[in-house]
Amino acid sequence: MDSHLALVPCNALIGAHMGLAESTVTSYLAPAARKLVTTNRFDAVLRARHSGLIA
Repeated sequence: MDSHLALVPCNALIGAHMGLAESTVTSYLAPAARKLVTTNRFDAVLRARHSGLIA
């Protein structure tokens, strides 16, 4: 997970930036958000930063 994920408005744009399909981005981010006990990408990134998982 990269910190720019919190700033990009949709999974389609994230996928385009990373060369992935939107469905791939969604399938990667959903479990990460659940494991971080969040319901959205922005909160997941904040928690990941706070816990030291990303810079």
